[in-house]
Amino acid sequence: MEDDTPRSDGSGLEPEAEMVEEELPAPPSPECLEKAEGLIRQASLAKIRGDKTMFEKLVQEAATVAPGSSTVQEALGDALVDRRQVKKAKDAFQLAVKLDPKNASAERKFGEAVLSVQLALDPLFSTVFYDDSLASGKAGLILSFLIPGLGQIVSGDTKKGSMMLGGWLIGIAVAVAIPKGISGLGSLINLRAAPPLNPIVFVPLFVAATCWMWSLGDAGSRNKSFQKRTVVRPVPPDVGDFEL
Repeated sequence: MEDDTPRSDGSGLEPEAEMVEEELPAPPSPECLEKAEGLIRQASLAKIRGDKTMFEKLVQEAATVAPGSSTVQEALGDALVDRRQVKKAKDAFQLAVKLDPKNASAERKFGEAVLSVQLALDPLFSTVFYDDSLASGKAGLILSFLIPGLGQIVSGDTKKGSMMLGGWLIGIAVAVAIPKGISGLGSLINLRAAPPLNPIVFVPLFVAATCWMWSLGDAGSRNKSFQKRTVVRPVPPDVGDFEL
């Protein structure tokens, strides 16, 4: 964000800052208002064409013709925002709202400018801390129960989740590959058709079970420590609030 000190480029974009705090400019005559609104329309076309110089020139001319127009002050604020002079833009939007309290567009822009200035002064102002990932809390616990490490991966802890998932997959794959391993487990429950059990199969199964329990325990710990935080959405300020 640029400093709001006067520029030497001769653009002349200056809000009626003193009038915002003291007295409002007089309402423009119908002729001046019509001329100013015509200039604003021309400025909008210039902005669409990408001619910023002409845009600023026309807006400043409109502000000179009808400084008491809320529409003109709003356009002046827009021009100042384009120049990254947000503090001056805030004053212009504030004046626009004071000139016409029903100008909802100017009020919204004033609120945004106030927040931008405040954020420049305090980067931690209205910082939102919340966790909306799919693996937050109970969802992560369910994912880890179904597939070890999946809850950790989705929540962003890919390194730990990959270790859990990899160990579990390797354990299952090795157990399946061992002759008379998985198929031999039937002999433990006295299935006559089951071949003799190869006890080596318990090693990879232990590894797979350990990874599953590790993932489940870690997800359970995350669930206990997880606290849902609400998103703080700033309320558009009234004209009398947020004076900076």
